[in-house]
Amino acid sequence: MTIPYVFSSGFAGFVPAANGTIVAAVRDPDSYAVNKYCQLTDAKKNVFVWYKIHFDDAGQRGLTASADNEAIWVDGQKAPENNQNRQRFTLVEGQVIRRAWDFGIGWETIADADLPTLLSHSMMVQNQAMTNITRRAVGILTTASNWPANNTADATVTNGGAGFWDQATSDPASPNYLAIKKSLDSSIETIRLMTNNAFPLNNKSLRLVLSPKAARRISQTDEIHNYLKGSPDAKSVLIETLGEYGLPKYLYGFELVVEASGTIAGHTTDDGTAAAIGTAGRSFVWPENTAVITSQIGGLDGKIGGPSFSTIQRFYRDKELQIEVEDFKWDRLTKGRAVTRDVVKLTCGESGFCITNIFA
Repeated sequence: MTIPYVFSSGFAGFVPAANGTIVAAVRDPDSYAVNKYCQLTDAKKNVFVWYKIHFDDAGQRGLTASADNEAIWVDGQKAPENNQNRQRFTLVEGQVIRRAWDFGIGWETIADADLPTLLSHSMMVQNQAMTNITRRAVGILTTASNWPANNTADATVTNGGAGFWDQATSDPASPNYLAIKKSLDSSIETIRLMTNNAFPLNNKSLRLVLSPKAARRISQTDEIHNYLKGSPDAKSVLIETLGEYGLPKYLYGFELVVEASGTIAGHTTDDGTAAAIGTAGRSFVWPENTAVITSQIGGLDGKIGGPSFSTIQRFYRDKELQIEVEDFKWDRLTKGRAVTRDVVKLTCGESGFCITNIFA
């Protein structure tokens, strides 16, 4: 007989003859993929600013009628002057928001339960906080309107009409020839143009983020199968990080990141009724139909007295995530919570690309 789900109390957190087996499904916060594409930055204060220098000012601006003759200084003439040739920047403001996920456990429960109740509840709220962080980052990255107009487009636009990614083939005679590669190549060209090629773009600086369903679907395409065929990396694909999807760790120079964090429709109610039954009411946080190119963590050099940065950043105050526990003697109760003080921002959309509608 299966015992219904119960909440911890003085009479429900233990069994008379427990065998020591505990089954849990709580993820280690360090395992969250969001830490692979969203950089952490200490905000220092609750309200803060950062400076975004205009990329165009580092390029040739055409100060004369003929750009090729710009800055020529003929002997015997005054040095060329242009007092309007100044570095522009945008001052961007951010403000951290405090959030808390709490729990309360009676002392008798902690003392008598075979389950390490305090630890399990601390892990529970810690992971609730990490899921919230992930949802906020994903929401920003996969919303096309958040990006500069030139740094987002449908897949069939980026690949010049070669079709959706699940139609991709390696047959040169097919209209879907290299649909995936063409999308990525075009996106990189846009990033180079929008940043005046200010950042190194290679397999150490770029990441392609996908949902698990998208990773599975493109792994089944003719383009990817033939990409791996005969490759010395084919064997390693079966045993490395992305082996479960049949994909290489690096694809066309991009490090692949599969955002597999999941979410549910709601918590179990007090009467034990589940908000999610089976796969119904459960979903992956990252939408299946969107792929995003980002810089790696710290992959962009601040250069002018500033630290490194990335396409998307999470600004936090004091601590990245804090677990707090306090005993209340009068109530014989232990309360705990996970606390975050942060905000997620798309700090440099020009250094990434949001590819929408990758499937029909």
